[in-house]
Amino acid sequence: MPGNIIFKTIMGNQESQPEALSLVQSALSGEKEAIESFLEANPEKINIQDPQGNHMLGAACCAGHIHIVELLLEKGADKELKNDIG
Repeated sequence: MPGNIIFKTIMGNQESQPEALSLVQSALSGEKEAIESFLEANPEKINIQDPQGNHMLGAACCAGHIHIVELLLEKGADKELKNDIG
């Protein structure tokens, strides 16, 4: 399952950028309310990335959380953003 690959990658270094790690995990887990709440307070951080370059849109896509993908795209997430693997 592709989401598991990203999950293992982001969990490797939890000391770096805990905010980004938490948000990527929320996207992987389908926690739409947590992401909405964060974006209301921090709309400029929609493309926040963890140390490996993982981001909410990529995580939501890999995990199949269409409702989060749609939310992030509506809010202006960068569709061309890549992580360290590509």
